[in-house]
Amino acid sequence: MCLLKKAPTTTLAKWLQTQPAKEARLNVLIAIAETMKQIQSVGEPEIIHRAINLSNIRVGDDSNPILINFELCQQEMVATLPLNARRTFEQKYQAPEVNEPGQSLTFAADIFSFGLIILFSLTGELPFEQSAKELVTKGRRPVFWKQLCQKLDISTTHTEFWQRILHVTPKYRPTIEQVLEVLKTWK
Repeated sequence: MCLLKKAPTTTLAKWLQTQPAKEARLNVLIAIAETMKQIQSVGEPEIIHRAINLSNIRVGDDSNPILINFELCQQEMVATLPLNARRTFEQKYQAPEVNEPGQSLTFAADIFSFGLIILFSLTGELPFEQSAKELVTKGRRPVFWKQLCQKLDISTTHTEFWQRILHVTPKYRPTIEQVLEVLKTWK
């Protein structure tokens, strides 16, 4: 018999407001990455969540995160949603290609969103004001990526990781396994 449990009501944003220690935040991020990895192990074609944001990650009293809201998932290589359906997504956490009509998506869109979740979880802010498109301009300056590492209190040797995870072109983004590997080094 399969039992379903109700998801916790505490969003990742609310949990972060309690100011957990950096190690606790990293543990939650690693657990989210492991969940994303499990989703990808289901098989071909890849499953794309498309709505990874602070509201769709819930954290239980035991600090275990749960990824929710799978009703807008799609399989890899299906064209993006029509314009009116896109309004259901939290725009700030979407990869640039999600809002391009007719664009086919891959799991790299979820990687981009998760990169922004990592940044927000560790710094309390996103690296732009309105949308991820601002990263295209900011990212052209190498000093931006070094400053980002300094803000995160991690070695500037990770600038390439940040350039890749938040890359405007999906094929240059790391795999979830690579993201998981990097997150574990930050503990």
